Amino acid sequence: MKKLQKLAKLGRLEAYLRHISLPTASVTVSYVTAQDDATSLLNAAAGLQVLIARPECRQNFGPDANARSTDMETVVFALEKSLGAGNTPERELEQFDRCLEVCDEILDKLFADADSCSLGLELTALDLRPEVSVFGGWNGYSMSISFS
Repeated sequence: MKKLQKLAKLGRLEAYLRHISLPTASVTVSYVTAQDDATSLLNAAAGLQVLIARPECRQNFGPDANARSTDMETVVFALEKSLGAGNTPERELEQFDRCLEVCDEILDKLFADADSCSLGLELTALDLRPEVSVFGGWNGYSMSISFS
């Protein structure tokens, strides 16, 4: 197999992420490439926002064709605008809980699509991080998700 043929998986993942939809009607999903894209997109946004970063790819070459592997990673943000002066511990907890519920919904969809073979990839790792005041004042969670 030619070395770059395995990168077809990257194209499949990009197409999937660009068109992913969530059942939560009150969530806006956007596909972004860089931090500047995300910041300018969020400047005019309101409500719960999901940002999906264009995936990165690493191809490892071993001594023979069976030792080669392709690993891909994307970052997904589930965010709401900072509460500002009206922030209380209870409101902040509710905000992070809403964002975490959306993260859970995204993971459910990814695992279901991976299991049904419509994604054609396996999820191999997840890093979940709380985020405070990112992209000009947004709070929530980021998920680094790895595929192979």
